[in-house]
Amino acid sequence: MRAILLIVAGLLLASCGPMYETQYRYSPPADSEGRACVAHCDVGKTQCRINADLRAENRQLRCEREAAQDFERCLTTQGADPEKSKCHRRLCSESSASDDRSACEDDHRICFQGCGGVIDSTQVCTFNCP
Repeated sequence: MRAILLIVAGLLLASCGPMYETQYRYSPPADSEGRACVAHCDVGKTQCRINADLRAENRQLRCEREAAQDFERCLTTQGADPEKSKCHRRLCSESSASDDRSACEDDHRICFQGCGGVIDSTQVCTFNCP
């Protein structure tokens, strides 16, 4: 049975195509005005990331608070002790800021190029590479 599972797992992995990620190489503008503009972009990206992390943390805290309230509400509405065993506290998975941070990176690249910087992108295989 274990051999069959290993074969199936191997076939599933083999059937997945390679995974790629985009890597960027930044060339800042040569003039001082362009470099100052890029510095402003960097500050904006940092602030955007901080805000993304705060939003994710707030989503997590709100989920945990609501889960506790739902659980308490269930316990108070159930009459007998055997009925209370039906109450379960909902789990909150860690709220990710990665989507928000991705938008920060996109905005930063647009800003960087608007300042006269040049960005070269390259696709790099990261998993199941040929």
